[in-house]
Amino acid sequence: MDITFVSGNKNKFNELSDIFSKYNINLKNYNHVLLEIQSISVEKVIMEKIKHAYYIFQQPIIIEDSGLYITTPPMNGFPGALIKNYYECLGLDGICEKNGGNSAYCETIIGYHNGKNIELFRGTIEGTIAKKPLYGDFGFGWDAIFIPKNNNLSFAQIENKNEISMRKIAAEKLIYHLKKKFTNV
Repeated sequence: MDITFVSGNKNKFNELSDIFSKYNINLKNYNHVLLEIQSISVEKVIMEKIKHAYYIFQQPIIIEDSGLYITTPPMNGFPGALIKNYYECLGLDGICEKNGGNSAYCETIIGYHNGKNIELFRGTIEGTIAKKPLYGDFGFGWDAIFIPKNNNLSFAQIENKNEISMRKIAAEKLIYHLKKKFTNV
C-alpha cells in the first residue's frame, strides 16, 4: 500500500515513513509547503491544510501537524499549533526561561482526505517543559524542551522517540483505519 504525504518538513516525513514502513506501507512525499492558518488549535490548522492540499493534488493524501500546549497558567494551552512562531520569537532558551517546569502536552493530528471524506487521527503525550533545552541526537524543532511524562529525558535525547511519540499514536490510528478499510478486517 502507498500513501501520499504532503509536507515541506523532511523530519516529519522521515519519522512518519519509519512508522509506516513497519506496517509495510510506503509513504510517498510531496515536498510542498501548504498555506497555514494561524490558530493555537492543531485541528483547525489541519482542516484548512488538508482541504488546500487535496485541491492542489486531487488524490488521496495525508497531512500532519503538531502542537505544544503549555497548560500551566497563565499559558492555558498557548502556543499550541503556533509553537513554530513562539520558537522563532523566543528560541528554545527563551521558552524554557519563561515556562521551564510547567506542565504541557504535545498533540499530533494526521488528516486523511480521500476526495469525499476528511478523517482526523489524534495522538497526545503529556509531559513538562524543560528548565533548559536538553539537546540530543534525536528529534527536531522543539523536541529539546519537551520531557514526556515518566521520563527525565527530552524527546531530543530519546533514541526510540518514534516508539513513544504522539506522532506514532496518531499514525497507528490512521494505519489501523486504512488496513481495516482496505482489507475488510
